[in-house]
Order: sequence, then C-alpha cells, then structure tokens
Amino acid sequence: MILFHVGHDHLPRASTFVEFLQRWDLAPYILIPLAIIWGAYLLGLWRLSRRTKYRVVHLGNSLFFVGGGVVLTLVLVSPIDVYGGDLFFMHMIQHLSLMMVAAPLLLLAAPMAVFLWAFPRTIRHQLGRIFTPNGVLRRVLTGVTVPVIAWLFYVAAIWAWHIPTVYDKALEQEWVHISEHLVMFGAAVIFWWPVIGPPPIRSHLPYPFRFLYLFLALFQNIVLAAILTFADAPVYAHYEDSPEHWGLGGDVDQQLGGILMWLPGAMMYFTALGILFYLWVSQEEREIAHQSIGAEKRRRYLTERGTL
Repeated sequence: MILFHVGHDHLPRASTFVEFLQRWDLAPYILIPLAIIWGAYLLGLWRLSRRTKYRVVHLGNSLFFVGGGVVLTLVLVSPIDVYGGDLFFMHMIQHLSLMMVAAPLLLLAAPMAVFLWAFPRTIRHQLGRIFTPNGVLRRVLTGVTVPVIAWLFYVAAIWAWHIPTVYDKALEQEWVHISEHLVMFGAAVIFWWPVIGPPPIRSHLPYPFRFLYLFLALFQNIVLAAILTFADAPVYAHYEDSPEHWGLGGDVDQQLGGILMWLPGAMMYFTALGILFYLWVSQEEREIAHQSIGAEKRRRYLTERGTL
C-alpha cells in the first residue's frame, strides 16, 4: 500500500525497506510543474518531428532528457523526498541528485528548441526574439553564465542553504523548502552551463579553465563535507527529535550525509573532469589530424606545380 505524505511532521519509525517504499509525496504543486515539463517536451518533440522526415533532435539528446527528467521526478516525489525531512543523509541524496545528476543531464539534452516548439506559433516567435543575440533573456542568460558569476552563485547557494538556521527553516516551512530546491537546482543549471555549453549560449571556456572551474568546486565541496562529517555535535536541530529509522541515530545520520557529500559528491566531479579530459584529447587529435591533412594537401599542390 502506498502512503502519501505532505508536510513536515516526523514519520512513524521505519524498520524495513518496504516501509520506505510506501511513502510518496504527490503534492499538486510538485506534480503539476513536473507534468508541464514532461508534456511540453513531448509536445515540442512531436511538432519538430513532423517538420521533416530527418531526425531534428538526436536520440542521445532525448535520452539525456529522459535520464535527467526521471531523476528530477524521483527525487521530488519518491520516498527520498519524504524521508529527507527525517534523515539528513536522505536530504543529501536529494540535493546531490538535483545538482550533480539532473541539472547536467538536462543541459546535455539541449532542450531549449524543443520547449520553444511546444508553444503556439505566435508565442514561439515572440520567445524566439528574446533569445536572439540582442534579446533580453539572451543577455541575462549570457550574464549569469559568466564562469566567475556562475561559480560564485553556485557555491553561495550551497553554503547558504546549509547554514543551520536556514536549513532547519526549510525543513519546517514548505514555501522555504520549495525555494531551497528552486535556488539550488537553478544554481546548478547556471554552474554547469559554462562546462557543457548547450545552445543558445555556447561555452567558449578553454578546457584548462574548465578543469580549474570544476576543481575549485570540488575543493569547496570537500570542505563543507568535512565540517558536516567531523562535527562534534548535531548541526541541524530539526533532526534531533527524528525517529531512528532503521536504527540510525542522529550522529550516524549526520556523518553518513557528510560522507555522501564527500565521496559520491567528489566522484561526480571527478567523473565530469574525466569526461572533459577525454573531450579535450579528442579535440586535440582532430585538430592535429586536420592540420596534417592540410599540410599534405599543400605538399601535393606544390609538387604538382613543380615547386618541390
């Protein structure tokens, strides 16, 4: 039996995995925006597919969107969200999934054009104008995705929402909790933009600076994780009277959350760094091959003219 949970009251103590799977948060203010996102993407994809017999949106982009959308949906409505009000490590799983998995996957999907095609023609044309190089939204997006600004906003969002008074308030009041998720997810999208560079704002940040950008983010993540892992006392008062689900006490729960931020969180950064390194090497190899082909063509041309 599935049990729906809305609000921030503590749950009955859970001792089995089945009890965990029974708790879902199907609040309308969560389900409606998610349904709009999924519906708009599918409608836009359908309209684009009718324009030509050729594939307009690559299968890989669609798979990235499905992956990011599934993660986004699960962490907002599944037991991960419900038990995040009682367990710090569950809340950490939710934040890591939103910021380190869902956000970059959705950017890799490059869904802007698909979403535009979900609107009627007149609205689509109006929106298209604000995305032109001189459009208002294009200018704002270009400004906030400047690497220094994006990095500072991302780090500030993480640290600000982990201030004990702010964090506890988010767990006690729903509108603050919603704001927390919106700010952290938005900050993650802005943060990953200079690394991934989907249209309409392509990233021109050189690969060495992308490495530095991610490494500095990794460093601050380790610092915050260490503070949470090695704290001598409970950092967040909200969890002090939480039931000990599966026998997890508050101190173990807090340490587990810190370790999740530390190790899996760091591995996500290292994964991104590894992918960037592969792309960088591939780009260098293509440029070398292109230069070699150009040099060979010039040599043949000069040979044919008898100058060699």
